[in-house]
Amino acid sequence: MSTTLAFNIDVTVPSGVGVWSPLGTVDVHEFTQIRVLAYTHKDSTAAAKIHLIMIEGEESIADMDIISVEPQSAVSRVYDVPGKMLQFVNEGPGPNGETGVGVVVYGRV
Repeated sequence: MSTTLAFNIDVTVPSGVGVWSPLGTVDVHEFTQIRVLAYTHKDSTAAAKIHLIMIEGEESIADMDIISVEPQSAVSRVYDVPGKMLQFVNEGPGPNGETGVGVVVYGRV
């Protein structure tokens, strides 16, 4: 089995209740498993709430998972591949302002 980097983003996004920021979409259909690492920057003062949304065609199917990441920390999870595409969206649960977030996806063939 081999592992490959499938997606990598590191951005500063608005934070605050009700603030949603799309982070990107990744094609996962060629993988048997994926590892998702979600993190907030070392200087972040707000948490991140990353939604993993299953996409089929042009349609959002459902949240596969929601990863809550505290300020200055990271969460890593492994999933069996759920479909063809995954979209990542940050829901800013913290106080108004900005927070730095990142998402890295590795796929196993």
